[in-house]
Amino acid sequence: MGDTKHYYYIKRRSHPSAEGAIRLSRPQIIWHQDWRVSKSNPAAEQVLDLEFKPTAAPKVWIGLLRWTLLIIIALLIYGLGAALKTNGEYLKQSIVRRGEAAANQLQKGAEALKQLDFEGAIRNFKLADKNFTIGLNEFEDLGQQHLLMSGLSFPRSELLQGQEVLLSGRYLARAGTRVTTAMLPLAQYWQNLGKDGNAAKDVGYQIGKLLLDNSQLINQAVADVESATDILGRVSVAGLEPKYAEMISQATADTQRFKQGVELASVVAQRLPDALGFGHPRYYLLLNQNPNELRPTGGFIGSYVLVELYQGKLESVFVDTTQRLDGQNMRSDIELPIPLKAVTYYYGIRDANWEPNLPTSARMIQRLYEQAGGGTVDGIITINPGVITDILKVVGAVYVPEFGINLSADNFVEKVQKHIEVDAQGSYNPKQLLVDFAPLFMDRLFNADEQQLQQIGQYLLRRLINKDVMLYLTDSQLEGVVQTAGFSGEIYEAGAADDYLYVVESNLGGNKSSESLAREFAHQATVSGNGAVVDNLKLTYQHNGTGAFPDGTNKNYIRIYLPAGTKVTKLAGYDADTQIDTSVSDGKTVVGFWLTTAPKDISVVELDYILPFRIDLSSHQPRYRLLVQKQSGLSQATFISRINLGAELSFQPQNSDRYTTWFSGAFEQDQILTKAIFRRSGSF
Repeated sequence: MGDTKHYYYIKRRSHPSAEGAIRLSRPQIIWHQDWRVSKSNPAAEQVLDLEFKPTAAPKVWIGLLRWTLLIIIALLIYGLGAALKTNGEYLKQSIVRRGEAAANQLQKGAEALKQLDFEGAIRNFKLADKNFTIGLNEFEDLGQQHLLMSGLSFPRSELLQGQEVLLSGRYLARAGTRVTTAMLPLAQYWQNLGKDGNAAKDVGYQIGKLLLDNSQLINQAVADVESATDILGRVSVAGLEPKYAEMISQATADTQRFKQGVELASVVAQRLPDALGFGHPRYYLLLNQNPNELRPTGGFIGSYVLVELYQGKLESVFVDTTQRLDGQNMRSDIELPIPLKAVTYYYGIRDANWEPNLPTSARMIQRLYEQAGGGTVDGIITINPGVITDILKVVGAVYVPEFGINLSADNFVEKVQKHIEVDAQGSYNPKQLLVDFAPLFMDRLFNADEQQLQQIGQYLLRRLINKDVMLYLTDSQLEGVVQTAGFSGEIYEAGAADDYLYVVESNLGGNKSSESLAREFAHQATVSGNGAVVDNLKLTYQHNGTGAFPDGTNKNYIRIYLPAGTKVTKLAGYDADTQIDTSVSDGKTVVGFWLTTAPKDISVVELDYILPFRIDLSSHQPRYRLLVQKQSGLSQATFISRINLGAELSFQPQNSDRYTTWFSGAFEQDQILTKAIFRRSGSF
C-alpha cells in the first residue's frame, strides 16, 4: 500500500425543511481529504504599501496582551456571527443574542485594558464569560437528538463550529479576567508609588511579592488561552463564506500571538522574583558608557557599579573604575581584537564591549570580570549618561561636598568629563567624583515623589527604545523576555530576502571627539526587472569640534554589517595605507575600515554592493524590505533611504512611479521599512 489513504465522509439526506437541502437520490460526498504526513507552508507575508514604517516602541508584556486581545475579540465577533447566523433558524434567537453580547463585552474588556481601566476590564470579561456560558448551555438544551433529526450531527457542521467558537470565546474571557486580576494590584501599587509611604527603594520587594502572590492566576490564564487555541484549531473554514473564513483564520493566528504574550507574562511572574533576589542574593553590573568616545555598545566603559539585590531590596552598592579592575588582569589570555591593538596591549573591561551584539560583549565582560577576581554576576546593564541627566532634570541638581561641585542635568557630562580628564589626572582615582556622587544621586532617586517617578518612568522608556539602556540577563527565560521587548541590544536576524544595514563606529585613540561629529548615512537600493538589488551607501562625517582637549582628531574604526553573502564591488574614501577587513559575524557580512577626520574637516566613504538574493517578483505580494539598526550612543545622525526601480517596475499598479525617498530624518532608533513593488502593465 502507498503512503496516501483516502477518507470519504457521507452525510445523511437533510431534513426536508432545512434551508438549502440537497434532494438527491443518492448520498453525496461532501468532504474529502488525502491523509499524509506533510509540512505546512507558512502563509505568504502580507505587505502594506507604506512610505515608511518605524519600529514600534518596544512593548512590555502588558501592552502586548491588551493589543492582541483587542484584535482577537474584534475578529471573534464576526467569526461567531458567521458560524451561528448561517444556520440561525435551527437555533433559538437567544443563543445568537448571547453570543454577540458576549463578544461585544469581550471587546469592551479589551478596550478597558487598553486604557488601563483594570476594574472595568474585569467587569466586562466576567460578563462575557457569563454570556458565553449561557449560550453554551442553550446549545446543550437543544439536545443531540434534535441535531440528528436536523441532519446536523456531522462534526464539521457550521452549527457545531459555532459552538466551538463560543467555547473558545469563554476561555479567552476567563484568560482576560485572570490576567487583569493579576495585573490590578501591580497597577494599584505603581499608581501609589511615591505617596502614602510607598518609597521607590521598596519597589523591587513589592513587585516581587505581588508577582509571587498572583503567578498562579497567570498560569491559569496560560491554560485558558491554550484551550482556546486548541479549539479554534479544530474549526474548519471550508464551508464558510470567504470573508468569514478569513476572519476565523486571522482570529486563530491572533489567539496564538495572545498565547505567546500570556506565556511571557507567566515567565515574568515566575522568574523575576528570583532575579530580584527572592530566595538568595543577586548581583548585577551597571556599566557607565561614555558615547563621546563611541564604542560598539554605546561608549567607552570608564566605571561600573556592582549592586546586590536581596528580597527585592538594594543591599549594597560598590562603585569603581574599570582602570583599577583591569589592572588586576593585565595578563589575561584572551586574544585582543586586531583593531584594539592600536590603543592597548591587553584586553580589559574598558574595551570589552567590542561586539555590537550586546549578549556577546556582555559574556566577554563577565569573563574578564571573573578573571580579575570580581566574582559571578547575574546580569549586565549598560547605561549612557543621558539616563542620568534625564533623572537630574526631574529630581534636581546634586551637590557633591567633597569636591564642591554641583552636578545638574545641564552640566553633568561636561563637569564630570573635565574633572576626570583634566582636574584629577594623575590622582589615585580620577573618578572618585562619580564614586561620591552615586549614593547622593540614589538617595534623591529613592525619595522621589509620585509625579517625579512618573516622569522618570517616561524618560526611562524612551531611553530603552533609543538603546541608551540595554540589558543582558544570565537567566535564559528572562533574557528571552528582554529580547521580545527589544531591550537586549541584539543584532537582528533578518529574513532570507531582507536587506539589512548596521553601521558600527569605534573611536580608538580619538579622545572624546565622537560628540563633535555630525553624520549623514545615505542609502539607495536599485531594484532591476529581474529582482536583483544593488545598494549604494554614502557615509558623511563632519567634524565640528575645535580639537582642544578632550576633543581631538576622530580616529574611527567603522564596521558595516550587511546581509550574509553580500558582494562588495566598491569601497572608496577610507584612510589611505590601511586595509579593508572583510569577515562574517552574527550571520552577516562585515566590512571594516579606518576613517580619520580632523577638526573642521569632512570625510566621505562610499560603498557599492550587490545583495545575495533576488526579490521574487512573481510572488503574490512582492516587496522590498530594509532593516536598519541604530548604534547605542550615536548622536547627531541623519538617515536617508531611497529606492530606485527598473523601467519594468513601479510602486503602484497603474502608474510609472519608480523613484522615492521613503525615509529622511533624525536617526534615533531602529527602522523597519517595507515597500510593495508591482510589475507595470505590458512588462514581461
